[in-house]
Amino acid sequence: MSISARVEKRERSMAELIVVIVLFSLLMATFISHFMTQKEHISQAGFDRLADNFFSKVNVVRSQWFMENKPNSVMLAEMGSTEKEQITVNQWGWLDVHNNFLACQKMWQLALDVPMEFMKSPVSAVEIKSILEQQGRVCRYSIDSGIYFEYHSFTGKVIK
Repeated sequence: MSISARVEKRERSMAELIVVIVLFSLLMATFISHFMTQKEHISQAGFDRLADNFFSKVNVVRSQWFMENKPNSVMLAEMGSTEKEQITVNQWGWLDVHNNFLACQKMWQLALDVPMEFMKSPVSAVEIKSILEQQGRVCRYSIDSGIYFEYHSFTGKVIK
C-alpha cells in the first residue's frame, strides 16, 4: 500500500469517527431533552399517587369511625401485622390531630406512614388558615416543583 493510500485511509477513518461522534452526541442530546420534559410528568403522576393513597386512608378511617359508633379515635390493623394503629379523628370522623403543633406533618404520618419526602426531595406541609376556623384544617402538601395536594379535614376531600 502506498503512502498516499494510507494517508487517504487514515483521513477517511478520522472522518467516519467524527460522523459517529456527532451522531452519538445528537442522540444523547435528544434523549436528555426528552427525559427532562418527561421528569415533570413523572413527578406529577407519582405525587398524584401519593395523594390518592392519602385519600384512601382518610376514607378507610372514616368508614371505621362509622362502624365503631363515632369514637374520638379509631384502631386500624396494619397490613401484614396483628398490631393496631390508633388514628385520631375530628368530630366529623375525618383524620385529624387534636393539637396544633405540626398538625399537618402528623396527619401525613398517620395517613401514609412514610417520611415526608418524594423522589429524594422534601415534602413541605403547610396549614392554610381559613376564615372559618371551626371548619377544620386545610393542609397543603407540596414539593419543590410546585406540585401539591390539599387535605380538608372538615370534608375529608383531597384536592390535587
